Amino acid sequence: MPFSKSASGTEEEWTQVFEQLIKPAVEAASYNCRRSAATRGSLIKGIIQDLDASWVVLADLTDRNPNVFYELGVRHALKDRTILVAQNRDDIPFDLQSYANHVYDWRTDIGRQQFTDRIKTLLGDVDRDPERADNPVSDFLENPVKRTPSATFGARLDDIESRLESFEGGLQLLLRHGSIASETAATRSTLANASPLEEGEPGASWYEAGREIAGAKDIPALRRVVRQTVQDIPSKVSPKVQELNSARSFGSIQRTQIPNEALWFEGEFAPLTRNLEQLALGLMSVDWVAGARGVLEIAGSLISCSESLSGLKFASGLPAFFGWRLLLISGARSMQEEAFEVTGALINSPIPVAGSGGQRTHRSLVRHRDLFHPEALLGYADLAIKQVGSLGDRSPDLLTIFGSSDEYVSSLIEFLTLIALRDVDIGVEERPLYPGYRLLPGFRNATGHLVSRLVSDPDRLEAVARIFERNGGDFRSAWPELASKANSAGLGSEYWNDSRIPTTLDPDE
Repeated sequence: MPFSKSASGTEEEWTQVFEQLIKPAVEAASYNCRRSAATRGSLIKGIIQDLDASWVVLADLTDRNPNVFYELGVRHALKDRTILVAQNRDDIPFDLQSYANHVYDWRTDIGRQQFTDRIKTLLGDVDRDPERADNPVSDFLENPVKRTPSATFGARLDDIESRLESFEGGLQLLLRHGSIASETAATRSTLANASPLEEGEPGASWYEAGREIAGAKDIPALRRVVRQTVQDIPSKVSPKVQELNSARSFGSIQRTQIPNEALWFEGEFAPLTRNLEQLALGLMSVDWVAGARGVLEIAGSLISCSESLSGLKFASGLPAFFGWRLLLISGARSMQEEAFEVTGALINSPIPVAGSGGQRTHRSLVRHRDLFHPEALLGYADLAIKQVGSLGDRSPDLLTIFGSSDEYVSSLIEFLTLIALRDVDIGVEERPLYPGYRLLPGFRNATGHLVSRLVSDPDRLEAVARIFERNGGDFRSAWPELASKANSAGLGSEYWNDSRIPTTLDPDE
């Protein structure tokens, strides 16, 4: 949208249009709403990243601002799900008027209400049919080169489920199929009145909430929960970190002391995020990429909390550590469920993180190598991976979902192995991914199990290959080189045993 003075308003009035009209209308439809920063020169990078990462983009074409039209063109080239608005019908070009649009009046009560109602309708259309072509690039190019929802963090809805009008409709569908336990009413109440960060909420109810949302593939319900959670995290998490930093301080600490100290900090912080993990695991119970997108938003908010904290006191790294842990647990669950499209979304999709200076980044998990080196919490990266690997021994809730500690660790190893292979596949020349996954117990058995299933099942191989943006044959031929590169990572070599990723997918070897 315009930022500076134009024929239709001053800079202050444009800010009012956003704050008093657009943002409330979008958030009334259970979406988060953010205005891309007004920047110039090389800082346009942030705007381009926002255009790529945002699930929906709203473009205000009032006064035909050149920057707005440039950004609209970039968005149309990247993907669909764009809504056009303007204060004057003539500002929407004739050949775009057949696409989702609304002409608004922000100065009257009736005009503001009409805008809110229209935006709610248009976003509801997006929720029901997120892959519908909505611009000339999609309509008139036979094979437009676009980033599909599955390649970033989209949602793929089945024909029946895409027509569900509300969360209630999803619940009724599940009830007819006998898929919901008697906790339905309690869970619906939880969703309506609380966020996972509210104290006293039992984790099991949030697991069921996640399952119900995922089973119904109910995007509005997902967005309500995610939005409330992301809003609550800073106010709940930051005071807890300050409390823990005040509770203990260290002039110096021996390496042998760190594991026990870390367990104390983890134990003090974990009750705050227990429900977040339960919700995430519920969302991972079906192959639904939108659920992964919600988990990425929540994890990004946790990571942002650590980014905003000054200094390297022990507890300051806790939010980022738990954001990383949330992603790894979710990834392990997606591997156990063989929801490989979800696995790919967790590995490759942008994680929205706000840095200490307010600058937002949109790096994917596989590019967030810093999360695999959580020195601010533990001092040694090998201890961090062991901490996550042993979580099953300390979390009965986790074992209830995964079945056993061995099943959890095996699924976690498989997820981390794919991250490592994807890391060397991307081949970015910077600090390498920490190969701590090779320290987890049962590594050989887990990777052997992964390889044997890929060798024996072509459909499974094709599904995993898509995570690497390859077909099955290409992925099979690339595997030996990828595995060899991952095995050669030498960070922390003094801790390694001879565990290695198998270097072939050849069924005869």
